Amino acid sequence: MPIILTPQTLENVKAAASTAMITAIFDKSLFLTAKELTDIVMAAVDKTIAQYSGKTHTGLLQWKLRSEGSQHISRMKGELKQIYVDFQNVADMSMLSAYGLAHDILKTKQEMTNSHIADIRYLLSNYYFADVFESVNGVLLLVPFGHMASCNLLEYIISVKQYSRYLLLDQDGWETRLKHAIAFAAMAGHWSLEKSLAGRMSLAKMITSKKHQKTLLGGIEHLVRLTHPKLIPSVPKILMALYQNDIKNYLRTNFFQLPSTRHESCQLRLDFALDTPLTLPEFHPPEKIFST
Repeated sequence: MPIILTPQTLENVKAAASTAMITAIFDKSLFLTAKELTDIVMAAVDKTIAQYSGKTHTGLLQWKLRSEGSQHISRMKGELKQIYVDFQNVADMSMLSAYGLAHDILKTKQEMTNSHIADIRYLLSNYYFADVFESVNGVLLLVPFGHMASCNLLEYIISVKQYSRYLLLDQDGWETRLKHAIAFAAMAGHWSLEKSLAGRMSLAKMITSKKHQKTLLGGIEHLVRLTHPKLIPSVPKILMALYQNDIKNYLRTNFFQLPSTRHESCQLRLDFALDTPLTLPEFHPPEKIFST
């Protein structure tokens, strides 16, 4: 005979199981296989149910096996994605300010975008973007994950988003949980920088009008037609590859901004741009990248 549980009891069990699950995730890893995640969820539910006794314990075991319990367990697995979202949302904000990638009123839109692209590409060239150099007794030391971007992200996640209830920094094992949180914060920052480069600062968005976009795409197709006619059926794939890799050719779109088009067409300038090797100036990272 099924045992009826009070709504409050079920809510308490769900909340406790969720907390236990997220704590276990920070204990193990935030990069889990489907089986690992399932095992953690089931262990958290079983651990929570075990805290009850008598008819309540029996009723919870029945609830777990019913469709309602199974559906809730499936929803619990989605909480890992919410952790990703929380870290990513904070990273998107902290990266902009920490690395000076916000709007600069002293620069034109093109100058600002070019500068930001150079900064981001340098930051992504290695995994030191989350670190900071500190001088100790005259010796310059590298402090892993010490950059204020990572520190601010963690501070916001722990305090404002209240992840302190999962990290349990006053209990045994806190070092492992914090280590995983720090590593994931750095990864979220890396994702955020990649997203900025591939999204709002991508090649397609560097072009100033739809007309120019069409001209660029048409010019690439024309170039393929002239030089490699057998590849014409593959033009869509070529365009996608160029888009995904951003081809570091954003400077070439400046050919569209020449003051006069009466003496040479955009097509001619595009052909010239695509046939001319691009030399990017050497980028010297500003001091802000290496300081807190």
